[in-house]
Amino acid sequence: MSFIQEDTLSRACRILFESEATVTRTFLHTLQPSGISNAFRKKALATHPDRVALLDEETRKKSTELFIEADWARAQLIKFCRDRDDRIRALKDNRAGAAREQVKKHYYEFRQSSKFHSGTMPQRRLFFGEFLYYSGVVPWHAFIKALVWQRRQRPRFGDLARRWRYLSEQEIRLLLLRKKFCEPIGETAVRMHSLNQFQVNTILFHQMFIQKPIGEYFIEYGHLTRDRVEYLLKDFKQHNSRFIGN
Repeated sequence: MSFIQEDTLSRACRILFESEATVTRTFLHTLQPSGISNAFRKKALATHPDRVALLDEETRKKSTELFIEADWARAQLIKFCRDRDDRIRALKDNRAGAAREQVKKHYYEFRQSSKFHSGTMPQRRLFFGEFLYYSGVVPWHAFIKALVWQRRQRPRFGDLARRWRYLSEQEIRLLLLRKKFCEPIGETAVRMHSLNQFQVNTILFHQMFIQKPIGEYFIEYGHLTRDRVEYLLKDFKQHNSRFIGN
């Protein structure tokens, strides 16, 4: 069993809970997966790239970095809770009892992550992935996985820059070494005078252009049929038409 270092836990807590959390032994002892999931849900809805889709490329890039960072923090804290609870059970239960509890825990976490939205539809313009979740059509975990899947469909910035001979392999490695925390590599390239803003914008536009629609994820992984997605798209457009100009 591997244990997460204290500085990693502190960083993860600051990312997910921000000023709400004072990282003490008491806080870590009482931290629960449900609280982590709730904090991540708020962070994910606030930072996923679709929310800033109409803004400039660099803003969307930063939003993506924040979303991925929040997902990393969630995974670290969930792992910490599992390891912590495993150690407590090991002191109280025999191996058979501990194994039964572990199965129950995993089943509970699976059910929690698979929850469908049961509330009302937000009265504002939505992105299609949000609309599917708030319509109760896809569960929360599928919505999050779809966002990550869509982001991974895009070729990496460095790969495009090398393919188009904007940068060499050596120049890309140097940029990665000098890249600030959470700074998009395109921003680093402009700061280091390796690329101009037009070149960066060209690469970012191409990344967005070839990105697959989020609906393709739900079709590919069996959540929805293509006919169902096309039908829901009509409902989605009708919903957003009510908020034109807002």
